[in-house]
Amino acid sequence: MFADYHVHTYYSDDSTWPMEDVVKDAIGMGMEEICFTDHVDYGIKVDWDWGQEIKYRNGDPFANVDYPRYVDEIAQMKNIYQEHVKKETP
Repeated sequence: MFADYHVHTYYSDDSTWPMEDVVKDAIGMGMEEICFTDHVDYGIKVDWDWGQEIKYRNGDPFANVDYPRYVDEIAQMKNIYQEHVKKETP
């Protein structure tokens, strides 16, 4: 099986790779599975919905993944690229 289970997107502060580009690249390489592993650093960064001020570093937010946007974008990618999504078998 050709897979990558450690992919960061622009939701992590160490990547600028758009999620859709990750998906397209994986499809283009013939990958069967990918797993997004964007950073969540509790105790260091705040969540977007904590009501605390989000600090910025070099113009980028220093915060954990914006979960609602993140989950929505993953769902969009599944919908757009559904013909490439592995079907679950019961």
